[in-house]
Amino acid sequence: MAMVTVETVNNAADALAQQGVPVTVEAVRAALGGGALSTITPLVRAWKARQNKDHPQPVVTTELDERGLEEAAQRVAAQVVVVLNDVKLAAEEAAQVAINAERQLREMAAAQAAKDLAEAHSETDAALQELAEVTESLAHTQAELAAESARSRVGRCVGRGQDHHRTSTARSQSIRESGAGSCGRQEGGRG
Repeated sequence: MAMVTVETVNNAADALAQQGVPVTVEAVRAALGGGALSTITPLVRAWKARQNKDHPQPVVTTELDERGLEEAAQRVAAQVVVVLNDVKLAAEEAAQVAINAERQLREMAAAQAAKDLAEAHSETDAALQELAEVTESLAHTQAELAAESARSRVGRCVGRGQDHHRTSTARSQSIRESGAGSCGRQEGGRG
């Protein structure tokens, strides 16, 4: 593939014109062995503009013979083909630009979606970590409350036991005292 420059495009276009081949962007591209249409198209247009300036089309008189009319029709047909090829290439280039833009938009959307998903995962992980910490703290608090409740119940039971013991001791003491006095009376009454 030849390097696409003004000189290589002009040389290829001149060679095509000398061979009687219509000078189109595709024909020049084929003669060069390839190249970007976006680079070749403006260079071919510039070559054609110079050709029209350097070699103006002859003025056609109204008195044309059949052969002259045929040649004029062929020239017009060749120019129409050139214009149609240029329009086709411009449309293909515009379509390619649109395809590339759409691809870039899809890639950007996919990248944004991946970023959003990563952020969501990160936020979920942070929330799960916080939940684990709160759950651990709650379990610790529940254990402390259960221990405090158990201590309180034990304290109440011990207090009731001590009260019961005091009451029982006082009753025993009272019974002993009242029993000792009644026994003494009974003994004294017999004697």
